[in-house]
Amino acid sequence: MSYEDKLKAYNASKKKNRIKKILFIFIFVILPITLLCYQYYNDEVRTPGIIKQATADAKSIKQKQIEENDTIIQSTGNELKNINELTKDSPYSLNNPDNKQIYNETGITYDFGQVTELGHIPNEAVINRNLLRGQILIPAVNLNLPILEGVSNENLWLGAGTMKPNQIMGEGNFSLAGHLMTDPTLLFSPITSIQKGNYAYITDKDKVFKYKIYDMGYISANKVDIINDENNKKLLTLITCSDIEGHGRYYVRGKLVEINTINEINKDLYNQFKR
Repeated sequence: MSYEDKLKAYNASKKKNRIKKILFIFIFVILPITLLCYQYYNDEVRTPGIIKQATADAKSIKQKQIEENDTIIQSTGNELKNINELTKDSPYSLNNPDNKQIYNETGITYDFGQVTELGHIPNEAVINRNLLRGQILIPAVNLNLPILEGVSNENLWLGAGTMKPNQIMGEGNFSLAGHLMTDPTLLFSPITSIQKGNYAYITDKDKVFKYKIYDMGYISANKVDIINDENNKKLLTLITCSDIEGHGRYYVRGKLVEINTINEINKDLYNQFKR
């Protein structure tokens, strides 16, 4: 082999080794660091920022606006109830064209089956102020979220969704659903840390309903009767997934112990609802 051929072979080998080093550095150093940085940004900055804005929107809404929402929501709920008398297997299913039409027109659905797992909150997530019913606050676990009508994916991206139509705060079994996240501080993840004797508060910006937690535990995903009304009991039922994969459900229940106007509650609670 001539000197020129050896030199070419040496240069080609050197170039090949350089490319291998670059690929190694990119795959095993740069790419993992980039993914870690993005994950940190997504979990610690972007997602909490979106939820914080949604909570701020919920705090800024006035009682009058919520009353206007309730007028539309109760009307839609009655319409759904009448439609559902004709359906047998899944009364709120979006496979029902009438239910689908209501969802398309209002954004309201109570179809649990359409809820998808939530790995991260989409960039386009924005609270639907027309569906705001109020707020839920559980000071013991630092949970403060907007309450929105229905369990659409859009609602559950940002807050707690009502699980059945015509729910009235302080009456029956007021039931809310929310997502379990990998970050234990986001959305409904904190309810897994609630203990018996803790208090949960919900408000329509006029009255504040105080519930004392008395029960919690795991149930199967198809045990939906837990949200049914029970005689004359005034309950609050909170539902989230038992694990990230959604194999089962975790529930928390409270009994109504006190009702006050929002101006009668202590300053700390007032600030968390209004600030």
